[in-house]
Amino acid sequence: MASTPELPELFEGLTTSQASPAVSSVPDTMSRLPVEISSDIFLRSAPNAQASSVLVRVSRAWNRIALGTPSLWTTLSNDGIPAAKFPVLLKAWFARGQGLPVSLSQGPMLPSAFLQTVEVLANNSQLVQTLNIYLHDGALDKISCISFGALRHLTIDASEDERVGTSADLIALVRGAPNLVECNLNEVFYTHQNHSLDGLGSFTHSSLKHLRFGKSQDGFKRITASPAILSCLKLPSLQTLRVFFTRNQRYTENDLVKFLTQSPAPLRALHIGFSHRVRWRAAVLESLQLVSTTLTELEILHPRNLATTLFDALDVNADLLPRLQSLHVRGYLDGDNLPEPQRISNVLKARRGSVKSFRICAVDEEVEFFGGVAAVLRPFADAGVDVYVGTLFQNFV
Repeated sequence: MASTPELPELFEGLTTSQASPAVSSVPDTMSRLPVEISSDIFLRSAPNAQASSVLVRVSRAWNRIALGTPSLWTTLSNDGIPAAKFPVLLKAWFARGQGLPVSLSQGPMLPSAFLQTVEVLANNSQLVQTLNIYLHDGALDKISCISFGALRHLTIDASEDERVGTSADLIALVRGAPNLVECNLNEVFYTHQNHSLDGLGSFTHSSLKHLRFGKSQDGFKRITASPAILSCLKLPSLQTLRVFFTRNQRYTENDLVKFLTQSPAPLRALHIGFSHRVRWRAAVLESLQLVSTTLTELEILHPRNLATTLFDALDVNADLLPRLQSLHVRGYLDGDNLPEPQRISNVLKARRGSVKSFRICAVDEEVEFFGGVAAVLRPFADAGVDVYVGTLFQNFV
């Protein structure tokens, strides 16, 4: 086994758990158990890196059992660990895991420690299965040049006011992870300056099933990540897509339609949001037509001037989204742009065999007009459908 730093030294000062002086005088029952049982006990009792480190400090027998249990060293987070120690600790973790896939969560840290962490990742990239990483300004290019052959789950976070890199960097990262199944880009902003998306071409990623740009916060606010790179991707296996369009980012209403056209995937969940300046009625309806036969979950966020169009289309055409199980509409709704109660009822009746959850939720608290909607939909709730009509704090049903 490759030589690695002693874990007790790495965790010095990180935990208050210390072996009692009397421990050595107590019969060590653990060491008398079959290795398979003692290893399983260790796995069940060590939920994090600090706990794993405690096990190697109790006695020589425990140290031997812990270091002989590779599964004990396959999950690591830098939460609560001094930044300067984390790269060394990560190197030790890869060695202790003895070639098993590793799940890593790396939050904000000093640039110098981040660069050292990236170096360790590069040397062990084929062992990284899950990577949750926080990037600082311009740091995307540091990991985009690494080939993560075993990576299946990727989540990137960043500060709201920083640009982590370019669209070319992001495309390179996805291209270098051919087995990626899930990609979450939370609050990730990247530029297109000097990197024309048209010049990047397009490529097919066959394994990516879940792609999410941005994340929900406080029920309504959506932290955005630019979905402009969709024009460069063909994702034939995609099942979940979450995007949020604002007026100031580089795309047009046709980009979503173009992506869904060139990626005829079995899309099942579509979460789509808009800033109040973006009103893509025709593009949204055309997009829904493209995924009509497979979509089971639809969420529309901030649908000002879109909600009525959506329900009109679903009411007129009962063959649109026939397998829909979940329909959620959230955002700025009032008496002027709320669909007619009878329209909503007609949409649910036409899909009575499939719809299990319906929610229409308004940001504004003055929603007396929801009373009429709630009255019409109450029979659906009585029949077992999860119905929510109101605000974030009150359900009128």
